[in-house]
Amino acid sequence: MEFFNRLLVSLVFVPVMLLVLYLGGVYTFAFLGIILIMMLNELRENYAKKGFEIPVTMQIFGVLVYISLQLPFEYLVGTVFIGLIITSGNYLFSNRANKSTKKIAVTWFSIFYTAIPLGLLMNMRNIASDNLDGRLLVISLVVVIWVTDTMAYMTGMLLGRTHGVIKISPKKSVEGYIGGFSFALIASAAIVFFYKELSGNFIWMLAISGGLFGQYGDLFESLIKRDLEIKDSSTILQNHGGILDRFDSLLFAAPALYILLKIMGYF
Repeated sequence: MEFFNRLLVSLVFVPVMLLVLYLGGVYTFAFLGIILIMMLNELRENYAKKGFEIPVTMQIFGVLVYISLQLPFEYLVGTVFIGLIITSGNYLFSNRANKSTKKIAVTWFSIFYTAIPLGLLMNMRNIASDNLDGRLLVISLVVVIWVTDTMAYMTGMLLGRTHGVIKISPKKSVEGYIGGFSFALIASAAIVFFYKELSGNFIWMLAISGGLFGQYGDLFESLIKRDLEIKDSSTILQNHGGILDRFDSLLFAAPALYILLKIMGYF
């Protein structure tokens, strides 16, 4: 029953996201911006349960970092520098030293964890060259992530025998990881075969970013939730967790693909 519930949510959520990514422009920019704000809000609420009251400036500067990634690099540097001054000054001038260093670290970890990946995803969507169509690129990545997540769960459920290798996520199995990556390769090959605009390099680039780094993103969020002693990032999607739970794979897959594209000279 849990699998079919997960599948139902994906069948509703994924098409909506694919449509927004297809439209591009202000639609994609606004959608990812809203997702970012909701992610940071979930983190703030969960930090508060552990005694870390983080000001709303975390969300404000998260959005500013996201925006600055669409501009020349010096804007990002300036945003981060000014943000560090303001967030640290909040504790410095109010003479609140208790946990201040940890709160500043948590604030900027959260921003880098969420805003930069979503900003890079938006950058990839904006690619429009003879070598590459950003619309096709980001949609392909989301499809590979969805296939990986679904098939890793199904493979683990049917064939999973080796559990507990990663202690923070004991229900995950090695067979599930392998199954997820195997189907990521198949999905990537199918996409490249169907869309002749993509070269053979995209088989391994999509599989690595969506199949390997996507699963790593899921494990990394499990680490955060284990530390915060929560099951889901929120209950906004009822039994399916929060926004961060639905986008955790993308937060590692998007930067991975961006870096691979850069290394391979696609932009």
